[in-house]
Amino acid sequence: MAKNQTELSDRQLLALPYLTASRTFTEAAENAGVSRETVRRWMNDPAFRQEYERQRDEAFALAAAEIKALMLKAAVVFAERLESDDPEERARASRDVMTYGAKIVDIKLKTSDAEENRKIADRLKRIMAEMDEEEEMRNHPPSRSPRTRRPPRIRRP
Repeated sequence: MAKNQTELSDRQLLALPYLTASRTFTEAAENAGVSRETVRRWMNDPAFRQEYERQRDEAFALAAAEIKALMLKAAVVFAERLESDDPEERARASRDVMTYGAKIVDIKLKTSDAEENRKIADRLKRIMAEMDEEEEMRNHPPSRSPRTRRPPRIRRP
């Protein structure tokens, strides 16, 4: 087993992609054609561990970039739904945008200015409640029964 400049053997280098893509050491070992004990031993080697973590972080960064790109596509779909000719579809799209927007704000509450974000989240919740009421009125309009009028009040001097 010849070592390369990173102090890892060819077998170790070949096993790394399986390790970063597998959920367990057992699965990685089977896919790489080595024993589970070998993988565990390699994970105790600082040079191997460092390279494993580097490749894992790189794979995670690539996946995160792909998710961001898909989120942009999803935002375009939301925008198209908001422009729909169907008022019910526009209402559903608006509600979806507000729901996901509120979730994003909720996440930001945990990572930045909590007080300002709390105000934004409260405002979004009020807007969503108003949208729910409007949707309820559209779906279940009040019955149009004739109103009885009260007799006018007579003012006494």
